[in-house]
Amino acid sequence: GGGGLGGGSTVSGDTGNTLAAGSDGLPYLALPHVSKGDLLTSDGTNFATLLRGQDSQVLVSDNSQLLGMRWMYLSDIYNSTGLAGSTLTTTSPGVFVHTNQAGVTTTFDLNATALPYNPGISGLLGAFSVQAAIDRIAIDATSALNAANAAATSATSAAATASALAGTISGLSNPTAVNVAYSNLTSGLGAINVQGAIDELANSANPNNVSSAAGNLIVAHAADLGAFLDAAMLPTPSSIVSSDINNILQTGSDQGAFLSSATLSSVLPSPISGNAPNLLR
Repeated sequence: GGGGLGGGSTVSGDTGNTLAAGSDGLPYLALPHVSKGDLLTSDGTNFATLLRGQDSQVLVSDNSQLLGMRWMYLSDIYNSTGLAGSTLTTTSPGVFVHTNQAGVTTTFDLNATALPYNPGISGLLGAFSVQAAIDRIAIDATSALNAANAAATSATSAAATASALAGTISGLSNPTAVNVAYSNLTSGLGAINVQGAIDELANSANPNNVSSAAGNLIVAHAADLGAFLDAAMLPTPSSIVSSDINNILQTGSDQGAFLSSATLSSVLPSPISGNAPNLLR
């Protein structure tokens, strides 16, 4: 067998050193013996072994224990926390009531109105609950949207006013008949400016001063548009001689009117008096 360097141990003898010198003088980590399922832990000063627990036990932190932990059954954990025999009921949406073994009740209200909120950072003044904070944000968002819509409407109205004003200014700088307004309430014309009214009157006026009444024989001459009576348009009578009973005019062979001497003598009285003893014959 050999020894350590220079025949002595190479392991420090300081207190708390977990290294130990083996039979050959070489250092090794001196740990407690552990078996299957054991846990290597510490008591705060030295390494220690926490023996494995029983089947179905779980490791629980417990500061009252030397190693700061222990093995426990879930049923023991439930009973030790006072949950055994307790009840949990719901009295209303979001509100729960817990009653422990001693009959002491604790109410848990998880509604937004009951959950506190600190408005110090956000500046939502008066909003001291989650419900109030959300409502304030929603109201402010709606107000902002309404303000934006009102601004958009005002901008549209302003644009329309500016457009109308631009048209008015254009009319003042270019005073033509089109740019001069005309009221058609009295005349019944369809025009709304002077240009349109004059054009409408010009198009509807009679340029020939000739009536368009049915049966009118006066027409507009093609050359000068003056009024004249065309003989060709007169009806052709079968005779131009009246058929009155006292008419002594007759119709000739050419349909013209003539007065025969025979007819005239037959209707005129004799120029010789018939009084006796008249000697004229």
